[in-house]
Amino acid sequence: MPLQFILGSSGSGKSRYLYETVIKESLAAPKENFLILVPEQFTMEIQRNLTELHPRKGILNIDVLSFQRLALRVLEDLGADRRRILEETGKNLVIRRAAMEHRKELTLLGGSMEKNGYISQVKSMISELAQYRIEPETMDGILESLKDQPRLYYKWKDIGILYHAFQEQMAKEYVTAEELLEVLAEHAGESRLLSGCTIALDGYTGFTPIQLALLKKLLPLAKKIQVTVTVDPRTDWGRQGKMHELFYLSQKTIQSLTNLCKETGTELLEPVILGRRGVRRFEGRPALAFLESHLFRTGKSFFAGGSSYPEDPSEEISIHACADPREEAEFAARTILSLRQEKGLAFREIALISGDMETYAREIRRIFPKYGIPCFIDETKRVLLNPFLEFIKAALEMLIRDFSYETVFRFLRCGLLDIHQESLDDVENYVLAAGIRGYSKWKKEWTQETRSFSGDDLPRLNAFREVFLEKTEVYCEAMRGKKLTVRQRTESLYRFIAGEKLQQKLAVMEENFEKQGKMDEAKVYHQIYGTVISLFDKMVEFLGDEIISLKDYKELLEAGFEDSRVGLIPPSLDEVLVGDMERTRLKNIQVLIFLGLNEGIVPSSGKGSGILSEEERSFLSDQGVTLAPGIRENSFVERFYLYLHLTKPSRRLYLTMAKADQEGKAMRPSYVVGRLQKLFLKLTVTDEDEDRSFKKRVWTPENGLSCLTEGLLKLKNGEFSPEFQELYLWYRKNPEWKEKVDRLLQAAFSGEQDSGIGREAAKALYGTILTNSVSRLETFASCACEHFLRYGLRLSERETLEFAPVDMGNLFHKALELFSEKVEKSDWTWFDLPDEEAEKLTEEAVEEAAAFIRSPGLKKDSRSAYAIKRIRRIMGRTIWALLLQIRSGLFEPGNFEVPFSAIENLKAVNLDLPDDTKMKLKGRIDRIDYCENEEEVFVKVVDYKSGNTKFDLAAFYYGLQLQLMVYLNAALELERRTKKEKPVIPAGIFYYHVEDPLLELSGDEDPEEIRKQLLKELKVNGLVNSREEIVRSMDRFLSGSSSVIPVSVNKDGSLGKASRTATTKQFAAMSAYAEKKMQELGSGILEGRAERLPYERKNQTACDYCIFRSVCGFDQKDKNMKFRRLEELSADEALKKIEEEMK
Repeated sequence: MPLQFILGSSGSGKSRYLYETVIKESLAAPKENFLILVPEQFTMEIQRNLTELHPRKGILNIDVLSFQRLALRVLEDLGADRRRILEETGKNLVIRRAAMEHRKELTLLGGSMEKNGYISQVKSMISELAQYRIEPETMDGILESLKDQPRLYYKWKDIGILYHAFQEQMAKEYVTAEELLEVLAEHAGESRLLSGCTIALDGYTGFTPIQLALLKKLLPLAKKIQVTVTVDPRTDWGRQGKMHELFYLSQKTIQSLTNLCKETGTELLEPVILGRRGVRRFEGRPALAFLESHLFRTGKSFFAGGSSYPEDPSEEISIHACADPREEAEFAARTILSLRQEKGLAFREIALISGDMETYAREIRRIFPKYGIPCFIDETKRVLLNPFLEFIKAALEMLIRDFSYETVFRFLRCGLLDIHQESLDDVENYVLAAGIRGYSKWKKEWTQETRSFSGDDLPRLNAFREVFLEKTEVYCEAMRGKKLTVRQRTESLYRFIAGEKLQQKLAVMEENFEKQGKMDEAKVYHQIYGTVISLFDKMVEFLGDEIISLKDYKELLEAGFEDSRVGLIPPSLDEVLVGDMERTRLKNIQVLIFLGLNEGIVPSSGKGSGILSEEERSFLSDQGVTLAPGIRENSFVERFYLYLHLTKPSRRLYLTMAKADQEGKAMRPSYVVGRLQKLFLKLTVTDEDEDRSFKKRVWTPENGLSCLTEGLLKLKNGEFSPEFQELYLWYRKNPEWKEKVDRLLQAAFSGEQDSGIGREAAKALYGTILTNSVSRLETFASCACEHFLRYGLRLSERETLEFAPVDMGNLFHKALELFSEKVEKSDWTWFDLPDEEAEKLTEEAVEEAAAFIRSPGLKKDSRSAYAIKRIRRIMGRTIWALLLQIRSGLFEPGNFEVPFSAIENLKAVNLDLPDDTKMKLKGRIDRIDYCENEEEVFVKVVDYKSGNTKFDLAAFYYGLQLQLMVYLNAALELERRTKKEKPVIPAGIFYYHVEDPLLELSGDEDPEEIRKQLLKELKVNGLVNSREEIVRSMDRFLSGSSSVIPVSVNKDGSLGKASRTATTKQFAAMSAYAEKKMQELGSGILEGRAERLPYERKNQTACDYCIFRSVCGFDQKDKNMKFRRLEELSADEALKKIEEEMK
């Protein structure tokens, strides 16, 4: 019963020595049992290796097992402990049930149990406690010592409650995988398989306490136990290592097993030490051998080369910097095909490792098929995003949230229902527009028309509604009961699944994936139905007669789904292995490509320490509680795994790193790069971006398409290369690819024909009389393409039943119109209206406006009540400010909400365009104010804005802000019709921002000061006629800076520099310019202009708030698609240009 260590560094031949020894001894003793224990994921490969090594190509008396498989084998042979193993999904269910039953007792963890993934964290914590042989009673015993750490105290107490409940609920019928080894230890002495057998352990970096406890039982039973341990034979491997040392784990393992030998009186044989005279794996590879013997060691040695080999290690080790993870995967693919062609390597002789499997596995799945590279990604796939699980979760959520919009369409779009996509799109748009919410709304016939759907559409929409109800009605009625058991709910859900024939649909999807060569996906779809039905069975078995709410039932199911995984088996013997640093074990590879050698990946940024923080684990350690390694120790463990992987290849090591992540954020190299460059002074980083030639990058027709696309874009921007021509001609000459290349060519140069839709098409769309609004003209001036999409194709955002900002603006406008009418009909004027009467009229105006607007989004609920309350407050502030502004001057409000489109022959808004076409403008002027004296009439217009719009003369010059001037032209023309005997003079154009501003106050201000600040914040902005008489007519009390108009005066009475004014002559020029600009824009619309040429001005572009950004395809990188840069002009410069053009 002796124990023997087989020691040596990575590549020294420990595993081969062990296997050859076992084979030799098994041949000499054919009636004895030989067990080789390896990590679970390693078993199949070791069986294959042993078969290849065995002279008879068979291993009849040798078993390759993991610890768990050994336990199952022995207990089955003995018929002992017939409890079933509770796997991860079952554990989640038991823990969820425990949490539900003890909800009130959980002081700290109770509030987190419903968070995604938290049940799995609790399960991992309980598994860890079991592995380290910590029982609930042990936990209770140390609670007293944690009272000075209240958070840890309650956390530890809650974990103990759940752990105790977990053990109670499964004690009679189930055993966990962690406990299985304890059960084996209890019965080991009864096993004929274990008695007198030879045991070999390989591939372990260490053992958990529960594994050590089992080995302690096996030592006296076995004929011999041999253990391979990776350690540098030149070091003092027998002493207790320090955590920061590379072989700390190995030395810890040797110490633990040595102590077991002492405790059991087991003989410790002289160890077999390999690699003292050089490592066999690296024969003829001096750089790789040097890497193994010096990586992560102390000392300042460096690779100096020799007489027969150069100092430059690049023939064996190289580092490559790529643009991002996708380019790293592209580099790996090219390297693999190069090694195949030039070195004759098999795919199975090449492996890829990364510290970030989620990112790199995704890129490899996307890229390797284009290169025709078969690969096996060593992972168990989580299935949370599978459409079958989505169907189940959405079906339950739909009931819980009473058929809310989000849940209904989550269900309908799960991908497993026989529904016509176009019909579904229409129904979704209607449901949003009509505000269909709740099961009751789905049960009733839909009769409401909306802006987007007329009465003719309703029969078709209702037909869909009826089909949907027919599918779900029985299921809904069966699940709605409040006192249903887990069994009843599961049976109802199963009948719903069976009724929709999901098993058959999943089988069809599996077959489709197989035809596409996506074998991994096919296997997921093959296993997922059985996985879910197995979960149903467990739920019924564990909790069948428990009464459960629908919400708790959904949470229970999701707890089971959390750890639902499907295992994948390599479909071929010759394929590239892709794995991660911790899980994957490599054997017999010649080339390793390590992806993602970046900071944050190597070393990892840390997975956290689970429910217990690193500080809490440290405190528990001080109390004598041994748990799994924390973050600090894990960082050293990770370094050891890194050493093991980097020393696996016997021929070539490639290391890659990304310069940026997938979002373009810069990434730093890992510290390992610096370490390697200190060991190999001639080791440089090759920047793969420096050589982007197609000759280097094109390996297969499939992967060459991306290069062709890149070349087409360059050609479009004026760059041409002979190698692109050669590549293009190859595709064009091959019938298989010609059609696809033609489509790429058409797509690449579609922007070349971006001149518009033509005059005939424009005539068909808009007619010969262009009925327009000023805002539409401004849209055209901003971007012709946006105008075409919005007004030509009539594209718009989805109509939704909600109180949107546009509804708020409409309500403000209507309330102000109603208030003005009420003042006109009253016995008061704007100048003498009492405050109390103003408040009363404001209240009435808001109520009537809300009733008039009748926005479907304005309901009788708390949210709408708050909206109305806010509107009242803002309107109150607005009326207060408007009254003060009006009373500060001599102008009287005369007309409100003037619809100039209804006035025939108004020249300002009825314009002649070329080719006998016309443009008729429509719109409303919010307010026109007049001030009349004996000789003249002054006119100003005010436009109310719910947004903070500022009048900008440069924007007016470019046609981006025509509204105020067009309104003023219409107002002047209207007044001149009635006041023919007097000159009508433009006095000003203004925006008033309807708001309730926030003031920054010190607290010392008196009410009058606050009032002045408010009035200043609510001052109109725009342009004032600079005539002193007009200025004084707007602000009779003007001194310094006006609080009502954008004007200030100096002490000598002259206008201040900050004043926004223009002369009467300049107003006349602006008036004429507005007409000219409108004609220009109207002509452009009727010419069919629709080019993607958005403006850019200062830090502002037409694209900033455009809803069509994802539609138009505007791309700044394309030289044919650039912004129309507008020269930045001051107000004076803009006025000067206008005057010059209108001379």
